Amino acid sequence: MKEGVRILALDEAPFRREDRSVMVIGTIARQDVIEGVISFYVEKDGTDSTDMIIKRLSGSRFESQVRIIAINGITLAGLNIVDIPRLAKELKVQVLGITRKKPHPGLLKTASNKVENKKKERAVLLGRVTRAVKVMRSAGYYVQYVGPAPVGETVERAAGFLRLSHLIASGIGYGVSKGRV
Repeated sequence: MKEGVRILALDEAPFRREDRSVMVIGTIARQDVIEGVISFYVEKDGTDSTDMIIKRLSGSRFESQVRIIAINGITLAGLNIVDIPRLAKELKVQVLGITRKKPHPGLLKTASNKVENKKKERAVLLGRVTRAVKVMRSAGYYVQYVGPAPVGETVERAAGFLRLSHLIASGIGYGVSKGRV
């Protein structure tokens, strides 16, 4: 096996308020080598993101190689909450929710309550996830995780790959890449 821990970094493409589903782009990389890209759709403000990540990675040629999954925060496609503890357990990987701003579960709960789509399911999931994750600051980012704390170099590398996924997703969505993670 080649040197370096393989990271799957996931970010969604831009979407409009009226969209029902949103494309998610995943970059699989190690060290400074991009080894692949995956994509799939999740329901905007839905509850299927965890299942779709598991479905896309399981059985793929990358399944046995990926050791870390990095996500921009703990949601995809608006308020589609990723069940970080479940991903870690089922895929036997470390899962990192990386953000520049400090996570505020109360604000996420308030926003989630304003969306009628699968409100009850999302509330239960959000409660379970926020109770299970730990939060730390590393390499200039806030990291939400379960299990052992990630080291700074891992967080930096994962954040860099998240940026790449974001650029690819925004390039697909807008026709040209823009923004930052």
